[in-house]
Amino acid sequence: MILRRTRPETPRTCRVPPSPLMPALGFGFRVRMVGSRSAVTWVVFGVRMAVGLVFYFVCGHRRSRLATPEK
Repeated sequence: MILRRTRPETPRTCRVPPSPLMPALGFGFRVRMVGSRSAVTWVVFGVRMAVGLVFYFVCGHRRSRLATPEK
């Protein structure tokens, strides 16, 4: 969308089949799939996401160039 306004002369090699319809249908199906999950699924997802984020930030902090002293 941005390139169409800033650089309209650029050739477009990739096109979405029926442009406004397909993305809207895809979004609608994903919302329906996510909304049909049970509460247990959301709790498990939240716990796993929290554990993953803690692990990610702890490892990132230990390996950070800012956390290690300069030689």
